[in-house]
Amino acid sequence: MLKYILIATAAFFVALFVLRAYMNAQAKKTVQRFELSPEEAEERESFMDPKTGKRYDKNAYSAYLKVTVQKLTDQQLSNMKNQYGQRDDIWSQLMCQAVRAEEALRAEEAAARRADAENEVLSDVMSEGIAPFFWVEQDTGASVGLATGEYLQELFSARGLSGGAADWDRLAKLYLKEGNSPLLRKLEFDSENDLFSVYSRDADALEEFIVAFRDTCEDQEAVGALLDRLVK
Repeated sequence: MLKYILIATAAFFVALFVLRAYMNAQAKKTVQRFELSPEEAEERESFMDPKTGKRYDKNAYSAYLKVTVQKLTDQQLSNMKNQYGQRDDIWSQLMCQAVRAEEALRAEEAAARRADAENEVLSDVMSEGIAPFFWVEQDTGASVGLATGEYLQELFSARGLSGGAADWDRLAKLYLKEGNSPLLRKLEFDSENDLFSVYSRDADALEEFIVAFRDTCEDQEAVGALLDRLVK
């Protein structure tokens, strides 16, 4: 039994030695693809391996590492960082740089996905409170919109108005001007075709406007009087 255990152990270490030799050979072969001649090194951005004095194409090798680490899982990235982080050779340093860059990119993308999800929830909540208008969170500020043609359409038509986006723009601006609202200068009207749209970098100002404007629109007498003044 002991004999077989020793044989199996020896076979394991031989296999491990062969595997490492193969991997080193493959790594060496890969590195050779980026080696530069002295003339090429003068023309391209390069880095030097202090151990050999040879120079390599920095941009091409960095691109290779970028593609390589993109294929790794998060756990593999962590393992790579632990494996190469304690080494001081140039190859390990470049690998760690590529791993850290990929981890930072994934963290940024994850944060963006979380922000998008949070904005979507906030948009849904806001839209429920101002329906039929809808709220859209943006990277800077927010916007509100309304698909025209149905909401208050009878009131518009009764006064010879199309009830399109242009009419809604005029109605909203008249509402703000008559109220001497300071919000007008904080709002950007960006309506077109059948979509009434208002944007503002100041989301609080936009919310204040749309909540009050919707309340007015829900008051048939108030909005009717406003429309009467609009057509005079």
